[in-house]
Amino acid sequence: MVVYINEKETKYSEEKLTIQDVIDKGAYNTHYFIVYLNGEYLPRLRHRKTVLTEGDRITIYPLVSGG
Repeated sequence: MVVYINEKETKYSEEKLTIQDVIDKGAYNTHYFIVYLNGEYLPRLRHRKTVLTEGDRITIYPLVSGG
């Protein structure tokens, strides 16, 4: 399966992956982030339930604080 993470093509051998699977495999290395799937915000509660399909586009934004 090929998906795009922050515009980078990423290949996985698994046929069925969730957003959480991708995160657990090291797509992002912080605990504070938000996820968009194909341009739509995806709440954290749906990360484990949302199954990816070929060509999905995942955008991960880190949450930062500052002033």
